[in-house]
Amino acid sequence: MPKLKVKLFVFIFALSIIFILGFAFVDQWLIIQDKPEKADIIICLGGGSGERLQKAVELYKKDFAPLILIGDPGWSDPEVREFFLEAEKQFLVHKGIPPESILKDPTTDSTFCEALHARDYMSSHGLHSALVISDPYHMRRVKYAFKKVFQDENIKLIFVPAKTEWANGPWWSNEKSLVYVFNEVLKLGYYWVKY
Repeated sequence: MPKLKVKLFVFIFALSIIFILGFAFVDQWLIIQDKPEKADIIICLGGGSGERLQKAVELYKKDFAPLILIGDPGWSDPEVREFFLEAEKQFLVHKGIPPESILKDPTTDSTFCEALHARDYMSSHGLHSALVISDPYHMRRVKYAFKKVFQDENIKLIFVPAKTEWANGPWWSNEKSLVYVFNEVLKLGYYWVKY
């Protein structure tokens, strides 16, 4: 009987350590960061607060890709969505990106849909590689969705977060990063179940 108690204690202790470490570092686990390399297109996922567009500009100006596909900014009203998508395009033009290098995807309503539309566009235009940009805490779910959607395609995907740092201090120490992490873990769980 004492051996069973020791084994149970060791098991519970190990599980506790795993839980504590998982909790402490879940924000880092969410981040996927590939090294940027030459590609056929930059896929700038919709949403965010501007860093995604800035990263797309940076990669374009460093000649990583000749095209930028911008996604739905997250508005449900089609007229409002188109207005903000056009504003994003004008921002890119203002930053020196030629209008003919900017493509708009106005019909998406989720990361998974953005992956579907990107795949369809790339397949129909003979593109074989893409830099995929989103916020750092969003990258694991982005990679999961894109890998699922592109699994039967011969297309290389490179995942580049819009920035490398995003939480000031531990992720649980401020409301913004706390909400991001919990939302992203829940959404990732939903994706694993649904897709």
